[in-house]
Amino acid sequence: MANAALNALPKSDPAPYLSKAFLALWEKSYPTALRFYYKARARTGYESDLIVGIIRFFSGVIDQHKERGDLRFGLAFVNDWFFDREAAKEEYERFLQETRGSQASGLNALHEHARIRLREMKNEERNEHDL
Repeated sequence: MANAALNALPKSDPAPYLSKAFLALWEKSYPTALRFYYKARARTGYESDLIVGIIRFFSGVIDQHKERGDLRFGLAFVNDWFFDREAAKEEYERFLQETRGSQASGLNALHEHARIRLREMKNEERNEHDL
C-alpha cells in the first residue's frame, strides 16, 4: 500500500516515507526506519495538518504502548525536521533515556542519530546566543 502511495503522490510529499518509517520502527527494523526517515526529511511538500496528525498518532501509540520507548525516536524525528525543534529535543532525550541499555539489534543507529542531533541543536543555540 505504501508503495502505491509513493507512485500516486507528488515526489515532494513525505507522507509515504513517514508511513514506511513508522512501520519499520514498529517492527523494530531500526536501520530501515532511519533510512525512510531520511528520505522523508528530504521532501518539502507537505501540509502542516499532516504533520500534526502524525504527531498526534505517535503520541497516542506511545501512550498505549509505554514499553516501546523506541517509538519516541519517530516522534522526535518528525518534530525535529517538520514541526517543533524544542519538542524534538525533549523527545530525543526521552528516547535515549527510555532505551538506555537496550540490546535491540540496530537501535544503536537511532541512538547515534539522536545524540548527533542533540549536539547540533545545542551548537545552534550557542551560535544564536553569540550573535
